[in-house]
Formats: sequence, structure tokens, C-alpha cells
Amino acid sequence: MEPSEDGWFPYAQQNQPAWCFAQVSALRHNDGMTKRALIALIVIVVAGAAVRLHYVDQPMRVDESLTVISYVLQGGRAVLTNLDQPNNHIFHSLSIYIVWKATGALSPVLIRLPVLLAGIAAIPMTYLAGRAFLRSEGALVAAALVAGSPMLILYSTNARGYALVTLFMLVYLWAAARIRDGDDPWWVWALSIGTAALAVYTIVTAVYALGGIALWLLLSLVFESERPEWSQVGRFIAAMAGAALIAGLLYLPVELFGSGLGELIADARRYGTAGEGNFLPTVRLRLGEAWQLWTAGGMLPVVTAMLAAAVVATFWSKRVTGRAVPLAACVLGWVAALIVIQQGFAFPRVWQFLFPILAIVSAGTIWFLLERVTPQHAQWALVGLSSALVVGLLAANLATNYVLADEETGVYPSAERLALQSAEHLSEGDLLLVYNDAVAQVRFYQAMHGIEGVQTVFYGPWRDLALQSDDVACRRIVVAVDGQGDFESIYTWFTPATEDVFRAIGEPAFLDTVVRSDLYALQAPCE
Repeated sequence: MEPSEDGWFPYAQQNQPAWCFAQVSALRHNDGMTKRALIALIVIVVAGAAVRLHYVDQPMRVDESLTVISYVLQGGRAVLTNLDQPNNHIFHSLSIYIVWKATGALSPVLIRLPVLLAGIAAIPMTYLAGRAFLRSEGALVAAALVAGSPMLILYSTNARGYALVTLFMLVYLWAAARIRDGDDPWWVWALSIGTAALAVYTIVTAVYALGGIALWLLLSLVFESERPEWSQVGRFIAAMAGAALIAGLLYLPVELFGSGLGELIADARRYGTAGEGNFLPTVRLRLGEAWQLWTAGGMLPVVTAMLAAAVVATFWSKRVTGRAVPLAACVLGWVAALIVIQQGFAFPRVWQFLFPILAIVSAGTIWFLLERVTPQHAQWALVGLSSALVVGLLAANLATNYVLADEETGVYPSAERLALQSAEHLSEGDLLLVYNDAVAQVRFYQAMHGIEGVQTVFYGPWRDLALQSDDVACRRIVVAVDGQGDFESIYTWFTPATEDVFRAIGEPAFLDTVVRSDLYALQAPCE
């Protein structure tokens, strides 16, 4: 039986699994993009881009400032060879370096330009990848969810490498689906190899995303056809080996000319794994943190509904997507296996690549149900639902102001004001003490405004400020309290030697109250 002009079959046939598989396959391959779907997609992309542009000039955060100060401003060699801490997402840092050199300027907008473009591009890419599993209008729902996700908006305006990994993952998923369906010219294979290599070169944790999709493709090639497609399996293995080889070559400068990969691996284990005997408590803790990140900004009912829909799509994958091997189960199974093997659970932001996959899978269930509840109006219902979703989610983002309020990677809103005050009140040779890692943000804004000659260091309860007597002798020391407590309290955050030096100086002199930054000055005596 052939599809009707409206793209669906008589309801009486819809309960036959073989028929459902044929129906979904026909729709997936022959369903052209309708005019209404194109208009809806444009609206979704433009709306998602507008909200991301609204937040792209927010104050710099700690981690992205560290990337700029520790690597980008140190030159191309530092970007390509220095992995002394996992903060350097090399391909992302390289893209910032290129923007900086091309424009000759520093600003939050320019620093975030690569992730902003990646975050916007992920919206239509979700639609394209979704089309491999859904019909045109169903993929719109997935694109709307990605456009409106507060978490994805946050990391589209936060200069870290996670938005790039999410985009590369979506391209890889699209290419994998093309390969599975036999629509695999050489450039599709090349695209899958290139995006996999670049994703790993951006952040090594990209193997969580790529491995799950690769597992889905491998199982699909072996089990979805009457006979295993061994020739395609062979090409797949060769492609994965090629991607691993390219990624290894890209990391070679780190090993040969820089810090080496050993310290990166040690840092990754320190930040992503639990101590001996603490695996399960760490998993519970990190799962709770991830749930908070995913459901922030009013997303609790949406994410809950997405998870329920994804469960349906996983158990009835062939009926819902026409794919016998469930994508979500493969990805989650791969991730769970790596977590158990590593005995660790990465930070919540690492897992944001799962959101577009969850959006695609859950949208499949929505499409499946609508075509059974209201087959005559399912297409229009999907267009309306996707439009309502993107408008509602983006409005909630703006209303809650979640992006500015979130402290996921460190927030110190007074950093720019403090940097400008350091130029006004400090001279060359003065020492500026800033609370905790806010020093990176202050240094960024000092570099942005061309402020030089002021040494800026941090103090804080979880850092050891190793200033000794000879470091502060004859120097004027300015301490930025800025809401962190009275001046006396900072004594408890110094090393004993530094504390003795500061107590010997006597009472601090109050320096300034401009725009709420409390600056206290001390003149250290000469020996």
C-alpha cells in the first residue's frame, strides 16, 4: 500500500509492526520539507539566536576567563601545547585565538563568538539529525526544545568548549544515520571522521557522546537488516580508527612540545572520578547536580515529560522511529559503562550533549501519538506545538533571567568595575588581592582595558596564598573585599607567614567605596 497525499496510511493498518516500519521509513526518506515546516524552523532558529545574542555580553565567568588569561593571551604555542589543567579545550581555545588575532581586540562578545555560532547552529542541526528519525514536523519539536533549553543557552554564551562538542555530536549523528541508510557518499564518511576527531580535540569527554552514537550505528548495521552489513561494518571500523588517529596527531604537540598528556589525564581523574570507596555517593551527588542544571529555569515539567517520552520511544523504537535499535539506550548504555569503568562521574556540564538526543527521541513519541490521536491534524499540531514550545521556553528564560543568575562556572559581577578601579587607584608594583578565582576575571578585564603593571593574585579559604615577607616588603597592598566579609576575616585565609606580615602592618586604610567595591590599602614596611 502506498502513502496517501497527506503522508499517512489508513488507521486500520497502523497496528502492524512491519507496516509501521515501512511507513516510518517511507516518511523519513520521501517526506520533503513542507513550507509550513520551513517557516516554523526559521522562526525557531531566529528566536533561539535572539535570546543567545541577548546574553552574549554578560559579565565574564571564571572558567572562560582562565581560558583567555592562561592560554589564549599566552600565544598560539600555549594553546596548542599546554594542557597543565583541563581548562584548555584546545580546538575551542584555538578558535578564540584566531578571533582575537583577526580582530585585534578583546571583549566578552568576541571571546564567545565561536560558542555563540555553535549554539545557534545546533538548532537547525538538531532538526536535520532529527529528520533521520522523524518526519519533518516532528523534528521541529526537537529543534524547539534545543532552542529553548536554558542550559544550552547558558553554554552558547559561555566561552567553554561544550557547545562545540554538542554541535559536532549532532553532525556526527546525522552522518551516522546517513551511513546506516546507505546514503553514504565519500564526503559523509569524511564528515563523520572529521567531526569525531575535532570533538575529541575540543574535549576528551566527547567520547561519551561519540561512542554511544557509534555503538548505535554498529548495532544497526549488524541487527537491523536480514543479514549483517559486514562491508559497512568494515568501513565503520576503518573510519573510527581514522578519527582516533587524527585526534592523536592533533594532540601530538602537547606530548612532544608541551605539558604532556599525563597531567591532563591526572587532572581529568581528579575532577571526574571519586576517591576510593566513594563511587556511589559521588554518582548520586553528580546526578543531583545534573538534574538541577537540566531542570533550571522552569524546565522541570518539560524535562520530566521528555524523559517519559524517551522511555516510550526506547521500548517501542521500531514503531516510533522506524529504527529497531534504540538510540537513547545505546548512548546511555555506553555512558554507563564508561562511568563504571572509570569509577567516576564527570561534572554536570559535560552531559549537556545528551539533551539534543533526548529531544529527538522524545519528539518521536510525540509525533507517534499525535498521528494516532489526530491523524488529520497531526502535522499542524506539531508545527503549533514546536512554535509554542520555543516561545514559552524562551519567555521563561527571559522572565527567570536564569543565564545571569546561574553560578555553574563561577560568577563575580564586579570584576570589570574592580579592574577599572585598579587602574584608578593602584600604581605599578602594587599588589591587588582578589577573592578566590575572581582573579581570572579581573585579569581579563585588565587586559581588555589595557591596564598593566598591577600584580593581581587571589586569596580564599580553599587556596593557599604563598606570599612571604620578602614578597610584600615595601609594597602597597590593596585588598578587594567586595561583599566577602570584613577585612579582619581575610587574615584566616592567609598562610601563617603572610598573616604575621599583615598583622605587623597594623590597621588597614580604607581606600574607596566606588560602585560597591570595598578596597583596603596597606603599606608594608621595609625591612
